Amino acid sequence: MQRLRAVVDTVTDALADGATVLGAVLLALVTLVSGAELVARSLTGSSWIEAGDLAMLFAVAMYFTGYPALLNRDEDIRMDYFYLRLPPRLRRGIDLAAAAAIVLFFVVLVVKAIVLFRMGLRFRHPVLALPAAAVYAPLVIGAAFGLLVAIRKLLDGLADLGRPAAPPRPDAHHP
Repeated sequence: MQRLRAVVDTVTDALADGATVLGAVLLALVTLVSGAELVARSLTGSSWIEAGDLAMLFAVAMYFTGYPALLNRDEDIRMDYFYLRLPPRLRRGIDLAAAAAIVLFFVVLVVKAIVLFRMGLRFRHPVLALPAAAVYAPLVIGAAFGLLVAIRKLLDGLADLGRPAAPPRPDAHHP
């Protein structure tokens, strides 16, 4: 079990670092494409029709690869105000239940993303000169990455069951 956790930790950390860089590049591309379309529309009076779809493709890729990276580093949005006031054993139970639910969510997302990707292999994107599957590829990749991170969180939660419960943080009693 320790060996599996070490491998999962190493892989998810490396993927999170890569996803952070990729996210910055994709954000720059979204900005560049959207800005270029705005300038072109201002100068020519007509729209670059592919720009919106291209920017959306980059934004989807940024989201589906970026969210698991944030989840991996515990930088996702959290509501700790009430949670930190709960007894430690209850917090552990909530953490474990949430981790299991997130694994289940990502399993369903991976399966559905693969179905969409396979369907997209038969079609072309209506605007971009791409197979429609290219639009779904970031979803498959991000869902698989998210599943790996969710498994890591579940393994962490299971490992915490054998440890003594930590007391609440000192700032938990002060809003």
